[in-house]
Order: sequence, then structure tokens, then C-alpha cells
Amino acid sequence: MASSSHPDEGDRRRRSLVFFDQTLLAARDYWLATLARELQPSNIPLDRTKRNPSDGRDEQHTLTLQGDTWSRVRKLTENKPGLIHILLTAACATVLYRLTGSNVIVLGTPARGGDSEPNALPLVIDVTPDQTFRTLLSEVRRIASEAYTHQCYTHAAIVRDFGLIE
Repeated sequence: MASSSHPDEGDRRRRSLVFFDQTLLAARDYWLATLARELQPSNIPLDRTKRNPSDGRDEQHTLTLQGDTWSRVRKLTENKPGLIHILLTAACATVLYRLTGSNVIVLGTPARGGDSEPNALPLVIDVTPDQTFRTLLSEVRRIASEAYTHQCYTHAAIVRDFGLIE
């Protein structure tokens, strides 16, 4: 009887599924721990998609950073798109902290979920009055990195499994 040094396709697939299950469970545990804290509702109204009455398309808003501000952003981030995103997320968290007075800010960031479906990840960011922006920037980068590591557990799964209202 000839023995094979390579596992058959079934064994490889079972090992792959076990790895995926362990990865998915680790991601679920991460989101459970991250979202288990008590979050205060903000006094800011939820976004509403607005339709342009002239053509029926969704309304879009553009933020333009001009001149010296954009140059400083590019210099600080070495013009790396991922870092620009982190910087703008930290800036948004700062503005929301000042508007709401809440020390815990939750922002959504785009990602790819299971099977490369579009996904949104909640970033739970702690902001304190004595925190420097550079420290906040470093913290947002760490939080985003952890969230992207666990992006296989999709927004839809978080909403479903944690009984959240979307």
C-alpha cells in the first residue's frame, strides 16, 4: 500500500475550516470585549441620506483641506493614504469629543469583511482632556490596526449577534 506524504484534499479543507473557525471566534471575542463597555448616546442626530431634488441622487459632502493645512497633513503622514485616513479619523474623534463631551467616541471605518464583501468596522476611541493629539493619533492607529485584524467578523454579524439596532 503506497503512503502519501501529502494530506488529501479533505484533510486540507478540514484544517482550513478549523483555522477559519478559530480566527472567526477570536474576532468575535475581540468585538465582544471591544463593544461590551457602556457607551453614552450622543446628542448628535444620526446621518440621513439626503436626495438631491433635481436628479434624485444621494447628496455628497466634500471636505477640502487647502494650502498650508493640506501640506502639513501630507508632511505629518509622509503622504501615505492609510496614515492620512488615521489622521482624519483622530481629528474627527477630537471634534466629536468637543461637541459631545463624551470620552468614548465610536466611528465607523470602511473595510472588507468575509468573502471580501464591503464592511464597516466600529472604532471605539477613548479621548481624554489631557491627551496630546500625537498620543491620540498613535492610539487611533493601534485601534484601527486591531479592528482590521478582526475584520473577518463583519458589521452585519456584529449587529446580528450582539442584538444591536442598525
